[in-house]
Amino acid sequence: AMASSVTVSVKICVASFLLLVTSGVRPIPEGTGGAWTTPHNSGALTRNTRVITDVYHGGHRMAEVFVDRNTGRLLHCNVYGDRYLIGHFLKSARSPAVIHATPHKMNRLLHLCLNLPPNRRPDYQRPSNHSLRNLSIFPGTKWCGAGNVATNVFDLGKARDSDMCCRDHDHSKDVIPAFRKKHGIRNHRFYTMSNCAEDRKLFNCFLNVGSFTSVSLGVTFFDVLKTRCFEYGYPTKCARYKSGKKS
Repeated sequence: AMASSVTVSVKICVASFLLLVTSGVRPIPEGTGGAWTTPHNSGALTRNTRVITDVYHGGHRMAEVFVDRNTGRLLHCNVYGDRYLIGHFLKSARSPAVIHATPHKMNRLLHLCLNLPPNRRPDYQRPSNHSLRNLSIFPGTKWCGAGNVATNVFDLGKARDSDMCCRDHDHSKDVIPAFRKKHGIRNHRFYTMSNCAEDRKLFNCFLNVGSFTSVSLGVTFFDVLKTRCFEYGYPTKCARYKSGKKS
């Protein structure tokens, strides 16, 4: 016979969004969302690339900006909103390539970045730093990605419905921060690991929104990044032994 232990166990789970989406969801347009572009690492910085951040002025945001070599016109931005991730990036970045900005100037830059036409995306080389891939803030949002670039809890991107899904998920309390240990589980990734109940809410929220942005986010989070979550359970333990064997 088996008896349930009162000791709570924690296990890691992974969900697939693409499998569900391809079975019948028809996404509708929302905001200016588009395909997720891949950021560059410091080794790929060139004369048409600038890294601008407000972390040295108490902020939590960074933008990798690509400009036209001849006109200086803004072409594309990869935006990040997590201090730990930004710190990792800046450790390997060349100092002359990093521009320190005040939060006010950062707000102005992000406004330009987040309102760029979705088709203005040059075909840059894929980054050699795989740890930063797909962790920038998703186009059309301010909360979807590692961290956020919002100025307050009511500050949302053009893809408002999708952004609300991410914002609510970001405020989950039962989480394991990046590279921290909790419940006997160490999170080795650059982003927070959440309780599976919260990830299911996010999964269903993206599904219910049903837009191009929400579907792209669902596939990115749950299939590309293979986001992991943890949940509680009650492991079974042996109640008695029979013939020298557990039963």
